[in-house]
Amino acid sequence: MSVLSVLLANGDNLLLTIIILVIFGLFVIIERKRFDVEGKIVFLYKTKIGLKMMKRLARFKRLINIYSTIGVFVALAGIGFVLYLFLPYLYLMITSPTTTFPAVAPLFPVSISVGGIPVLIGVPILYILIAIIFLAALHEASHGVVALSKNIKIKSTGFGFLFGVLPLAFVEPDEKKVVKAKRIDRLRIFAAGAFTNVVLGFIFLGAYLLLSHFIVSANLISYSPYYLDVSTVVNNSPASLVSLPVNSTVSEINGHKFYSEQQALSDLNVTPGQYVNFTLTNGNVYSMKTTYNSSINNTYHSYIGVGGFFSLAKPPAFIIEPISVTAFPNNSFPSQSLYWIDGLFLWLWVISFSLAIVNILPLSYLVDGGKIFFDALGYVVKNEKKALAILNTVAFLFILLLILLSPIGSIIFASLK
Repeated sequence: MSVLSVLLANGDNLLLTIIILVIFGLFVIIERKRFDVEGKIVFLYKTKIGLKMMKRLARFKRLINIYSTIGVFVALAGIGFVLYLFLPYLYLMITSPTTTFPAVAPLFPVSISVGGIPVLIGVPILYILIAIIFLAALHEASHGVVALSKNIKIKSTGFGFLFGVLPLAFVEPDEKKVVKAKRIDRLRIFAAGAFTNVVLGFIFLGAYLLLSHFIVSANLISYSPYYLDVSTVVNNSPASLVSLPVNSTVSEINGHKFYSEQQALSDLNVTPGQYVNFTLTNGNVYSMKTTYNSSINNTYHSYIGVGGFFSLAKPPAFIIEPISVTAFPNNSFPSQSLYWIDGLFLWLWVISFSLAIVNILPLSYLVDGGKIFFDALGYVVKNEKKALAILNTVAFLFILLLILLSPIGSIIFASLK
């Protein structure tokens, strides 16, 4: 297996994830004297990277003002939109806990499920690294550009690691000047990062859809058929009479490959007395004359006496499948490359919107969403202590909501059902 195939591997790559986290941890240890430590868990590496570019962009003050003002309204509307999405889903989780998956689960290079409930949603390690570096950098740069346009100095930029291994980016404005700035300007600064993630999310969604359309129209992908795995054969049934082997695998029904369970069932839907032909993966063909089963109250329903389950017959591709679970790239460099890029666009879209949602939620005054909510509330509630008390209450309710929408909530509701 090549290095490239390991980096771009399908599914979970626990070993590669551990190696990368160890490398990050060693870097923090080796360069520890250059890191500022906050709260014993956040390690910040301060630089001036990107500061010149931010200063150049900050000259376009009118455009930045329009952009960041729109961002404020989008952020405030986003809080309501999240409630609109999450509250009905919470009702579903409460009323149907055994059939409804959690609405919120962390994205991580390794997927983990407990009792069928996804606890961590797996993202290919290379995708998530590119997404974090690129999206977090632009998120923080947006804060910096808006702050500079309001004549607020940016002391430093840089990157860091949460718990010494999880990467993050940051800009460090002059906090005293931020506090003294106009309320609307603070809102613009705080909302700029999440709004940029929303804009980028739409851009990557469009890129993903366009590239997916091109890949399909250019026939750069193949579609994998399903197999029918025979688990049981009923005694004295048509299948039993032709000695259809148990634990055999059916690749064709009546000479047709099937690309969905519905298509397979359609091929099996013949009137009693007609023949159904099973072609196994080893090439053997079994022809069964269907009969009428008196236990089925339908004279037009055929019976062959086979029990089983469907499985995807897709060969393992070396990249993620961004279009559908049944599609995979052709065995050519353009197909593989474009398909990998399409998968990158897909995850950049998902992660960008996820970052936007996380950053607009009023979970604490320490996060952008809390600062946006607090300053917006200041237009209505003039007493800062009262406004902070309201923010803390709202933050508690939102945190509780996220917990209930998470796998923890699914387990709680399932146990109470």
